[in-house]
Amino acid sequence: MFILVKMYKLTKTEWAWAMYDFANSAYALVVLSLFFPLFFDSYIAVDKPVAAFWGISVAISIVLAGLFSPILGAYTDKTATRKTYFIIFSLLSVIGTTVLFSTAYMPWLMAVITFIIVNTAFGLSRS
Repeated sequence: MFILVKMYKLTKTEWAWAMYDFANSAYALVVLSLFFPLFFDSYIAVDKPVAAFWGISVAISIVLAGLFSPILGAYTDKTATRKTYFIIFSLLSVIGTTVLFSTAYMPWLMAVITFIIVNTAFGLSRS
């Protein structure tokens, strides 16, 4: 038994959200769980007792995003500037992700702070 389904053409808005979700999933997979932890351990925390800072920096960024998200959400709903802040934090995430490649050449504390800012912006862009 076959069911024929008419092809559905995505609207511009649906296509934009699909691409946003694709990029969002790629960041979470590649940066947070796969490559950047290995990069951090191999290039930033080499011969330093700062390997634990990876977990601490992830925790700090998640807590910051969790604390600021309700405040920012209420503010953007009240002022009707939700799209503006969505674009700002999305662009900050994109630009920050491109900066993460240079963290191997930074002092380890600056690399950790850079990651915390980028991951907090990523969390805020999704809220």
